[in-house]
Amino acid sequence: MSSKLAFLATIAFLFPFPALSYPGAYAYHNSDVTCQNYTIPMTVSPKIYIYNSTIFKDNFDLIDFVSASSSMNSTNVFLPVEKDPVVKEFQLEVHGTICHPAHLTAGQESTVIVATHGIGGDGSYWNSPYKPDTYSFVNAAAKQGHSVFYYDRIGNGKSTKLSGYVNQLSLQVDVLSNLVKGVKAGTYTGSLGVPSKVVVLGFSFGSFVTTTLVATEPTLMDGAILTGIGYSPTAFAPFFEAYQSRIAATQDPAKFGELDSGVLTWVDVLANVNTYFKQPNYEIDVAEYSETVKQPYTVGEVLSLQLGLGVTADASNFTGPVLVLTGEYDLFACAGYCPGFLEDNLAPLYSGAKPLQVSIHPDSGHSINYNRNATGAFNVITNFLHTNGL
Repeated sequence: MSSKLAFLATIAFLFPFPALSYPGAYAYHNSDVTCQNYTIPMTVSPKIYIYNSTIFKDNFDLIDFVSASSSMNSTNVFLPVEKDPVVKEFQLEVHGTICHPAHLTAGQESTVIVATHGIGGDGSYWNSPYKPDTYSFVNAAAKQGHSVFYYDRIGNGKSTKLSGYVNQLSLQVDVLSNLVKGVKAGTYTGSLGVPSKVVVLGFSFGSFVTTTLVATEPTLMDGAILTGIGYSPTAFAPFFEAYQSRIAATQDPAKFGELDSGVLTWVDVLANVNTYFKQPNYEIDVAEYSETVKQPYTVGEVLSLQLGLGVTADASNFTGPVLVLTGEYDLFACAGYCPGFLEDNLAPLYSGAKPLQVSIHPDSGHSINYNRNATGAFNVITNFLHTNGL
């Protein structure tokens, strides 16, 4: 297995994996919501940091990498990539879905929310088939008259798989830019047609992808919602350690066996709970469900955060409304406690936002959509949209 992983890691710098699709969640649709799926081909040419350190031959190599990258002096002495990024071209396929209220009224459903999921999940994070009345954001949004386009990020779900040493934030930002432009043109909105407004929504790593797009193309969207996000690179180290990462192909060969050694997953459901949930504000069966549909993450994504990419993206030129919504006990965003942590780091990055709303979701861990009071968080989001004419 280790020689196969090393071989795959080497060739994948130049060539993406085939459009593999491994088992995950199947999003929830009901009679009140009309949804249409898309397979979207695109070409992107991001600037990629070239990984120049050890290609993991086994989990012992990976654990050494985790220790080095999480140490107090990692930002000064641990830089396993070339200093300057290079432009690389990728031919990709992205799986996306538009959902809108079944009965269109030419009202607020004409605003489309473009939703980007985080590490360890796929697009179904926004439209859970498990207890959807509580945990499906798409379901909750549709009840309030809103439309949502969500998708599988590259490396997850039904979208293209790449080497874990290559798949990083800049590539994901280019993908999101293409998708938002397609949604604005009405290309991926089904019977809804050309939307009146577009709002970008992210969770966790997806929020860093989203905030980077807002910073680089501030006229592309009318509003932004960032959930499960923090603004200190040093806060991510305990989260990465708590994952107890393993090479995904060795952890679950049946599901991830064709992926290279730079594609990772956490070790078990308890690591999942440790990083995404907070007692007593979650249901154990929901945590177990999320474990059965987990998706991998990559070395490149982890390094993106540790390099500060997205974390310090200056979006001060964006003048639309911005909502930042984070769980009170979010390990990823705030090293486990968010009140008082977000505002000082956040305000300069969104100094032009009108308004900038910061909300702490009470008693929640990182995974806001799977916490017991997920509907409360969904209400915060839809109220923000209504209040700001979105």
